[in-house]
Amino acid sequence: MKTTTRTLDGTNVKPIESRYTEGYWSEVRATLTFRFAGALDERGVLATGYRIAADALEAMPRAERWNIAVEVSGSYRDLVVLRLAIELVDGSPAEMERAKQFLTEQTGRVK
Repeated sequence: MKTTTRTLDGTNVKPIESRYTEGYWSEVRATLTFRFAGALDERGVLATGYRIAADALEAMPRAERWNIAVEVSGSYRDLVVLRLAIELVDGSPAEMERAKQFLTEQTGRVK
């Protein structure tokens, strides 16, 4: 039986600027890249994304009304890329900083 090992190759959390209002933000996006030795496991990576999102929703401060989206945004050879995004409510710089810190904490737990 062939074994598959997965390692986190990198994490990048960045804010995405609003296309409509200068100086405001639409979302904060985390991109996690997983490297596989053996067969790729896109479903396993997607399941990891949903676990992160569920934990984040439970840990989210009550005052925040963010939505979280999860997707496998790419898969090539031995890499699978997972993307999580927090959709901001008003997009202010202060909200963007709170969301960025929150998403960094949530994705920092992934090994």
